Parts: sequence; structure tokens; C-alpha cells
Amino acid sequence: MKKCKNCGHLNAENTKFCENCGAYLTETEAPEPGKTKECKNCGYLNAEDTKFCENCGADLTEPKIPEPEKIKECKNCGYLNAENTKFCEN
Repeated sequence: MKKCKNCGHLNAENTKFCENCGAYLTETEAPEPGKTKECKNCGYLNAEDTKFCENCGADLTEPKIPEPEKIKECKNCGYLNAENTKFCEN
């Protein structure tokens, strides 16, 4: 299977263009030295200290474990608020 570096879709091995987004599928190459942090969004290998994917811009930082009382996620910004909050604290 070939994973598209643009959208992360898994394609058949003989596919030249992504079945999902149409991007050209490059041949799998050995990763560059020091590029070990895989983007969960597109599969691109980034440097270990990278915070945002060099290919698609996705956030590569580990998600923070929410405090027990902060479990209501804001639909606009993703901030975790207290369960009984009516408006986002952020």
C-alpha cells in the first residue's frame, strides 16, 4: 500500500495518483537522517523537534491530558473547558 503524503489515504501499490485527492504518489524513499516524527495527518516524516508538519502544517505536539473537570471541548478553538461552562474560557 502507498500512503499519500498529501492526505494520508492508503492506495494500491501500483497507483500513481492518490485515489482520494489526486496528488502524485512519489516512490517510497528511505527517510532523511533525523526525520523520525511521523505526521498523523499526512504521514510525512519530520525532524523530531518539529512542532508543525513541514508538509501539511498539522500540529505535531502531543495532546495534553485534560484535567478531570475540564472535559467540554470548544467547537471553535478546541480549548477544554469545565463541564458546566456555557461559554469558552479561551
